Amino acid sequence: MQQINTMEKKISELADIQKVFEKITGENDINKAFQELIKDYFKAKIFQLKIQITQLETKWRLTYEEFEKESASWENGMTYEIEQEYYHWGELLTELEHFIKLSLRPI
Repeated sequence: MQQINTMEKKISELADIQKVFEKITGENDINKAFQELIKDYFKAKIFQLKIQITQLETKWRLTYEEFEKESASWENGMTYEIEQEYYHWGELLTELEHFIKLSLRPI
């Protein structure tokens, strides 16, 4: 009896998830709705990463590669804060590349 109640609860939870997915995407097939949500997440993540990268490019008036070359010639090197920003910038670019590749793969 316990097993049946647990199974009924899981089926009910799945139906609730399907309703939420349908409400968000307009798609009544849970698999297609999930795929649509993943695609939308990738688009939003890529957009957010591009904004952050653009903010750094605007701040330094350089691309990451240009910043890398220019900072190598700084007489006193980088401060700790600038070095942390530089590493963060590189991480953003790596993450952007990762999400672009994911977005191109079939779901």
